[in-house]
Amino acid sequence: MKPMLHLLPVEAYTSQAWYGREMRDIFSKTWRYAGFMEDVSEPGQYITVQAGLNNIFVVMGRDRRLRAFHNICRHRGTQLIRAVGKTQKALTCPYHDWTYNLEGNLVSVPEEQEEFGQVDKSCLGLKPAKVDIWKSMIFVHPDSDAPSIAEWFGPTEPHIGPHVPEELVEYEELNTSYEIKANWKVVVENYIDVYHLSHLHSNTLQMYDHKAAKYHWEGPHYMFWEPPVEAFLKDQESKLIAPRVIPKDMNGAWVSYSPKIGH
Repeated sequence: MKPMLHLLPVEAYTSQAWYGREMRDIFSKTWRYAGFMEDVSEPGQYITVQAGLNNIFVVMGRDRRLRAFHNICRHRGTQLIRAVGKTQKALTCPYHDWTYNLEGNLVSVPEEQEEFGQVDKSCLGLKPAKVDIWKSMIFVHPDSDAPSIAEWFGPTEPHIGPHVPEELVEYEELNTSYEIKANWKVVVENYIDVYHLSHLHSNTLQMYDHKAAKYHWEGPHYMFWEPPVEAFLKDQESKLIAPRVIPKDMNGAWVSYSPKIGH
């Protein structure tokens, strides 16, 4: 099955206005990967993530429930917290010390009477976002009423095969990030480009039949699959020590990309 060609104009990769629309209309309106469950496993622990134009943080409350909020103080819009950390009981704005509890409720306004008179704190809690967990990974959505992450990823479930992401272990020394000076679509297109695999990776991915690759969409998720070459498949079959988990005709390399989350 040959993929359909969708040619983008040059400005799709160079125009700041184009990028601004993508940030507003794509990345600000969908799920964004935030971290692993172990990153926020105790009351007071939090992580922050940029979801398009929205900075969002996830915090575990004293009831051990995860909550997500837009990372802005309701007074003057100052960013409350940064990166990853732990707060014991509350979140305090660095600008004017307005303080919120771990459940996002405003609990303290310094010099309240002198500056504002009576403040109805019940109306000034942090703006909620949505947090959900899929395969032990934490995702956030700027819209607190968004459908569940399970519904979002549902079409990809049959293609996960024997992989159990919940059992993966993150090694700190391998946790490296890279900043690439290019438009995000350049990176994505390289990642899903089957054409280069038999050339650039001829010595490392020779076990797959690149010319037999198939492409398709599962809901909003773009996927491609490469079957193993016959010799490699027979070799792997001879080494099986447990019943096959996935059908033989689904064996191979699956790659999934969700353009609407950029991950």
